[in-house]
Amino acid sequence: MKPFSKVLLFLYILGAASAARAQQEHLYAVIDYMHIPDGKTQQDYIALEKLWQRLHQKAADAGICRAWYLNRVENGGRNDFVTIRVYDSLNKIADPWPESLTKGLFTSQEEAQMGQTEQVRNLTHSELWEVEASALSKLEGESQHYSSINFMKPTPGKTGDYYKMEKGLFSKINKARVDAGQMDGWYFLSRMFPSGYDAEYDFITVDVYLDKAASQKQIDAKIFENALSKEELAKANTVQELRTVVRREIWHSVLRVDLAFCVASHPIEEVSGNRRNHAQLEPGRRYEERRIRLWLDGVLTVDYTEQDKSIPLQGLIGLQIHGGGKAKASYRNITVEELP
Repeated sequence: MKPFSKVLLFLYILGAASAARAQQEHLYAVIDYMHIPDGKTQQDYIALEKLWQRLHQKAADAGICRAWYLNRVENGGRNDFVTIRVYDSLNKIADPWPESLTKGLFTSQEEAQMGQTEQVRNLTHSELWEVEASALSKLEGESQHYSSINFMKPTPGKTGDYYKMEKGLFSKINKARVDAGQMDGWYFLSRMFPSGYDAEYDFITVDVYLDKAASQKQIDAKIFENALSKEELAKANTVQELRTVVRREIWHSVLRVDLAFCVASHPIEEVSGNRRNHAQLEPGRRYEERRIRLWLDGVLTVDYTEQDKSIPLQGLIGLQIHGGGKAKASYRNITVEELP
């Protein structure tokens, strides 16, 4: 992305943030496409991103960033990788890495390595998206490894109809597919920047699977029939009249930092059947070597594998909260069960 485009994105974020302050919580995704130049390898780039992963983890711990992903892109033209940063506020995008986060985080050698970022990869372009709807796996869900990205352009004059169909009918269908174990997750996003009538695409849907084999399994028609009424099913079959799939890409998971992105566009009370009293939520944690998974009322909210091998696997268990301000937390009925 050229510096001028970066300025435009920054100004857009500031303007949109002012307009969105009074609205309910939303999730936003900053999508950065990367190209590996001649003379550099994918291994060089991944080694660099492992350093950036540490910074994104720090931002997540501080409540700035909700999640970060690095994916290898298939069918992406000259784009070899894509990074996704997820935020719950446009203001946080404008200042994603305050100086307080980076202090003492890297050695002088690592700082020099990160200073070579522009030589290791070329940022081809950036986009800003809003998460409109999602369906995610429950307790038995696994890490997201293989995603099919569908780039959609609504038929002229049909944007509103297409949007309602994805938010309404296809949210039901994909939730039923996730609940049936046919897929790990589904997202529907709208593009905020760059935007315009002549844009190649305005929406994307993301179909998440454990692996390629899972994505190639035949879809059970009964799931559609059970999820929708006959009238809704007939309406869903007209979706091709409302939009065109202009491109598809496959994203393969490489690295990730995850903090509660899997509740996507749903406020936390919706995770628990609209229970407003958060104290009633039933949490769960599972630690397997360096892999940490957290659940809230059966919904997988964190799936993180610690990459820093210098961190010991044995020691004291500490209870803490993050937020950056004055807060109080109480704990009770904590049990630890050794895995078989």
